[in-house]
Amino acid sequence: MPKGPIVAGCQNNRQLTFVNAKIGRMNVWWIGTVSTLAGTVVGALLQAWRERLAYQRQMATRWDEYFLKALSDYLSSADNAVRTLGRAFEARAAGDVDLPARTASAEQAFETMHEKSQMVTLLAGDRNHPIRCAAREMREPLFLVQKDIRRGTTSLSELQAWELFSSHRQARDRLISIVQSDRLDLSKG
Repeated sequence: MPKGPIVAGCQNNRQLTFVNAKIGRMNVWWIGTVSTLAGTVVGALLQAWRERLAYQRQMATRWDEYFLKALSDYLSSADNAVRTLGRAFEARAAGDVDLPARTASAEQAFETMHEKSQMVTLLAGDRNHPIRCAAREMREPLFLVQKDIRRGTTSLSELQAWELFSSHRQARDRLISIVQSDRLDLSKG
């Protein structure tokens, strides 16, 4: 049997020879153990990173769903408030006997819209966020009509009331436009 460097290292079983370098059996064990542990740690870190990214995407999707649902609820409650405020305003102008019921209905619709706006406020964030500003612009004209109806005053003429309703509709269109452009920007990125 030839006694080359490789065979000699394997015969005495005390050291392994690899390319004329001597590595003891204990060192080989440490190298194997450390590399196995390092691979396990790196694998666990990569898996945790991957799961975190997936969780963030999932939460962003959920957040968007809640945000769009809140905006949808706000828009529908605002539409209802416009209809009931308009009916109450017309009933007051005509001197209808059901004015107290229409006024109460208008109050309730306006309060519901205000409650729905709170969710938009919470989810939009900063006070100067374009969606939050547009939602506020939608609510402001209706507040003036609601205040006039609630107080029973006639400080608003019919023309002024309909101008306020018109400015509400314009603000509503701006809000929808902002939301749609925001959704399009998010879907690109």
